[in-house]
Amino acid sequence: MYSPNTDRQNITPTYEFGYGLSYTSFSYSNLRAKIRDTAPCTSNKGFTKPPVASKDPAYQPVSEFAPPHALSGSSSQTPRRWCPGGNPRLYDVVYTMTATIRNTGNVAADEVPQLNINHDGPDDPKVVLRGFDRITIPAGASRTFTASLVRRVIMNWDTLSQDWVVSDSPGDVEQPAIVTTSALGIGFDYAHVRWVIHVDAPDKMTDFSQESGRAGRDGRAATSIVMIRSHWKPQSGGNESADKEAMQLYLARLYCCRGVLSQFLDQKADWRWCMEGEEPCQICGKGQREARPFGLEFRKCGGGREEEWTGPKEVLRQDHMKNEALDRYQQDLEVMRWCCLYCRAQGRKFDHMAKSCAGRFEWMRAKKEAYERGKQEGRGWIAPYVACWKCYQPQGICRVADPDHEESECQFPDMVMLVCYGVFRWVGGERWLEKHFKRKFKGEEEYMRWLGETGSLRGNECIQANCVAAVAMEEFQ
Repeated sequence: MYSPNTDRQNITPTYEFGYGLSYTSFSYSNLRAKIRDTAPCTSNKGFTKPPVASKDPAYQPVSEFAPPHALSGSSSQTPRRWCPGGNPRLYDVVYTMTATIRNTGNVAADEVPQLNINHDGPDDPKVVLRGFDRITIPAGASRTFTASLVRRVIMNWDTLSQDWVVSDSPGDVEQPAIVTTSALGIGFDYAHVRWVIHVDAPDKMTDFSQESGRAGRDGRAATSIVMIRSHWKPQSGGNESADKEAMQLYLARLYCCRGVLSQFLDQKADWRWCMEGEEPCQICGKGQREARPFGLEFRKCGGGREEEWTGPKEVLRQDHMKNEALDRYQQDLEVMRWCCLYCRAQGRKFDHMAKSCAGRFEWMRAKKEAYERGKQEGRGWIAPYVACWKCYQPQGICRVADPDHEESECQFPDMVMLVCYGVFRWVGGERWLEKHFKRKFKGEEEYMRWLGETGSLRGNECIQANCVAAVAMEEFQ
């Protein structure tokens, strides 16, 4: 068995946990950890009193005038601290771990895979067993080991705050650097990051600020570095969004870096720049004595020329952009696959699966009617070989309909049409669609027909529904 004392002193036990003779051997591969999209574990303090729970500004403690369930219903907030029966959010599954185990020997045998974690605290055990299984594997065959981690097993009880917390101790840094995708901004929670280095120019200020913001969250000094080509110049197309334009201005190195960030992220009255006593940015060198004047706006000067690409280099650049866009889209699907996107698009509680959503019949009806109309008109709702007819994901992600492919089930079902229909039913959906797609629709029928039309996701052939889903999921982050 693992022991805190032997582990801390690096003593190797004579018989490890699971020790025993075997007539075969096993290999492990495809180790993966998936983050489950669960509701946050928040405090219920201040939300359980009848006037607040009723959500009625004219609340009175008289039962005949009280709204239904104002006195007997449960608060929508979930208590984080101890409560009768325990906090149910502590038992939400937050991670799903999988691994492929192959029997590399000549005889069938049982393998006992183990899942161990490290809480990372100075007084915590080096490893803690949080899951295991006994799997019978024939010779030469493979099996998948799956283990789920609930929020409770990755938290410790803090006696000072009397609360369940995740340890923020830096622990032993055995791997000082990691290489990540753009998911760093939303999927990495470690307070002691010292450096964040971007290779090539970031595209949007929102993504850059989230990603670079992973550094220094423990209050200590940290550094953000962007590595770009020596001949890089700001783009001057004039059609960039405010998000992209702010990123271009930041990379142009014309003004205080802190000032450009503040100009995009803060209210106008709160715009600032590097001040004395603060760590200055590379542009300023030293902080200003006076606060930034109200309304002083930084702008791009002149018109830089976008970098020129020709021949094979242009082809490679376009392929890279296409792959990057599809990867980002698939990452967003991975993050949100365990929640109801129909409810999320409408700003409602979304910590449930789509198949159990009370509103699922609405989008199912709309989808069926769109399919039937296309069939009656003899043209089909979706063009062949553009998107999967089951899950509506692009062919680059779902190949279930391809007879030459091994996939038999859709990886991301009940997501695309849910979020698209949720956007349409949302109170601000009409303005949102006009803003992002320059389209107005007379009604549901015209909108659903348009969703099935062929579109492009940064060069990847798809249907318009994928484009709507991509923008919506990006904003959800």
